[in-house]
Amino acid sequence: MTDLARPPLTTPGAAPASRPSTTVVRPLPLTAAVVAVLAAGAGLLVCVTFTVGAWLVSGATSTTGAAVRAGVNAWLLAHRAGLVLDGATYTVAPLVLTALVAWLLFRVGRWAGATAPKTEPADVALGVAVMVGAYTVTAEIAAVLASRDNAGASLTQVLLGGAAVGLLAGGTGIVSGAGMTSAILNRLRVPEDIAGAAGRTARSIVGWELVAGLIVTLAVGLLHAGEVAAAFSRLQVGGAEGAVVVLMMLLVLPNAVGWTLGVLFGPGFTVGSGTYVTASAVHLGPVPAFPWFAALPVEGTKPWWVGLLLVVPAVVTIGCVVRDLAARPILNWPAAVVHGALSGALGGLVLGVFQALSSGALGDGRLAHMGPPVLMSVVAAVLTLSLSGAVAALGTSTVHRRWATATEPSAP
Repeated sequence: MTDLARPPLTTPGAAPASRPSTTVVRPLPLTAAVVAVLAAGAGLLVCVTFTVGAWLVSGATSTTGAAVRAGVNAWLLAHRAGLVLDGATYTVAPLVLTALVAWLLFRVGRWAGATAPKTEPADVALGVAVMVGAYTVTAEIAAVLASRDNAGASLTQVLLGGAAVGLLAGGTGIVSGAGMTSAILNRLRVPEDIAGAAGRTARSIVGWELVAGLIVTLAVGLLHAGEVAAAFSRLQVGGAEGAVVVLMMLLVLPNAVGWTLGVLFGPGFTVGSGTYVTASAVHLGPVPAFPWFAALPVEGTKPWWVGLLLVVPAVVTIGCVVRDLAARPILNWPAAVVHGALSGALGGLVLGVFQALSSGALGDGRLAHMGPPVLMSVVAAVLTLSLSGAVAALGTSTVHRRWATATEPSAP
């Protein structure tokens, strides 16, 4: 009788039979392509759901297909794709939607990089390239399908915007998930400890500067609450339509914060040709009938305290640098100054790009540019924050050196 529990006979010296592997190997390029398409689809679904919901509550006479195409165009606009509607060009991107699509791409890109079987530099570079290509092709297909005679996105700008978002968000996610950040810093000959410390302080600076901009934006809105309410009532919308308008105001709230930062950093912002707002001067012309524009300051002499707003970015940066160096002192003066200046420059670059992204066109002619000036915003933010960071780091390092000398035990 055969013994079922007996192990199988093996030839002496032969390797034991291996069990078939059940591990699923997902090449990074293939995974990157799939998640790029899925991220694009998730963003499209959110935008289409919003526009179809707004179409239902507003009782518009347009078709469901028109509402769906409007959602697709809103998603494309989040990538700063030039949307042409009845001959007028719109490039102002609702930054809430831009942040959403970037966050989705970063998350799926990091997952793809973390679960890849091979994370060699060549594989990661190929994965990033495939993700950018798949995402951009999806955006181009969506633009073609949503295009009509009176409305459509510029395919060139869709290509540039989709590639930029795919590279900066999705590519960064893949590199982060694959653990290649250190290798890139080493290749660029940037010490990892300096980059990590400066990046940590820069993130703090960016976060608190955005909080300061939001506080000033909401404070100005409260000061002009009557004008905002009057502009809202002039729209003559019902309860459901009013909720849609409020949601649209929230979608562009980060844009308003970017415009406020333009004032705080000095260059100010424009609301079409001939209309500009700075801390020292305001000149207003006709503006679009949207409630946020009713909160614009009026012309005339400004109170004395308005000029103090220009020191807000420097004060916030100094506070962030001092707090970080108080927790992790740097006694060497040159190293401290480099840390403060680099942290401020990185934070200023991010905030300058944020201001640039908040601007754009709301049509042709006098509305061809609205928001902070792009180049001046970046330059002003980088210079202001790098100088403030360097001064704060130098002062903090000096205090720490004197404290260390005063508390040093004297020789017997």
